[in-house]
Amino acid sequence: MRAARSPVTMTTHPRKARIGMSAQWPNHRASDLRPADGSTLYGAGLEQRGAVRVVMPFPVMVRGVDRTGDRFTLDSVLDNLSATGLYLRLARLMEPGAALFVVVRLSIALTQEAAVPGVAARGVVLRAEPQPGGTCGIAVRFTRHRFLYASTT
Repeated sequence: MRAARSPVTMTTHPRKARIGMSAQWPNHRASDLRPADGSTLYGAGLEQRGAVRVVMPFPVMVRGVDRTGDRFTLDSVLDNLSATGLYLRLARLMEPGAALFVVVRLSIALTQEAAVPGVAARGVVLRAEPQPGGTCGIAVRFTRHRFLYASTT
């Protein structure tokens, strides 16, 4: 049986109080973050996800197997990216549960010659939403990822 704990008095550092952080709890979760005044999170309302999404058209290379069983390698552009996954549109129909490998180039520069950082990730298709024109909106949850650092040589 556990002994009853005495109440803990929370003291707050003045600088941390302005940004809504407790001095006692420096390791806050991403879900504790709030939007800045006057801003909104993804979409018309508040975002319900636990990870903040970055909405940028980062170029991405995608490898996988489509709904018909054909292997493919395609270049596309992300709709959004987070620490836990991404959303993009592909010219292939996918099935939920399909495995994908993606390499995201963290730059929106038009030239491919510049050395920029990126992310290589393996993931699983959570949702596959057929779009007009034969494309498919794909929501992917990362199962593994690693950062690719820009080479200066």
